[in-house]
Amino acid sequence: MRPCSASTWVRCLPARGESIPHLRPDSKQTKEAARQVRDQIHARDLVRAIDQFVRAPRPGEIYNMGGGRHSNISVLEAVKLIGVEYQYIDAPRKGDHIWYISDVSKFKKDYPRWQYEYDINAIVEDLVG
Repeated sequence: MRPCSASTWVRCLPARGESIPHLRPDSKQTKEAARQVRDQIHARDLVRAIDQFVRAPRPGEIYNMGGGRHSNISVLEAVKLIGVEYQYIDAPRKGDHIWYISDVSKFKKDYPRWQYEYDINAIVEDLVG
């Protein structure tokens, strides 16, 4: 397993066939967080969005950025897509959002030339090859 810390989560991804320690059968995350859906945005898509803003700033505007409806996945779907072994225990985590995706419509309206280039499959492929 690669070194892992909160600031280097990309290095935490296992190679194909490795298990994910945080998704062990006795793991709280396995028991409670596998069905929660989150959106994902590729760093290159985010950098291109920032570039659009820098080139034509709108002082005082606030934007949500993320994968939105274009690119989202649950933990369970992600581990299946990556191809690692896991054991799923069906019990949602108390107080957590089951579904959270960013609404990027305001940014897309203000910067219509910006579009996503990476969907969830491209993001995962870029991360784990």
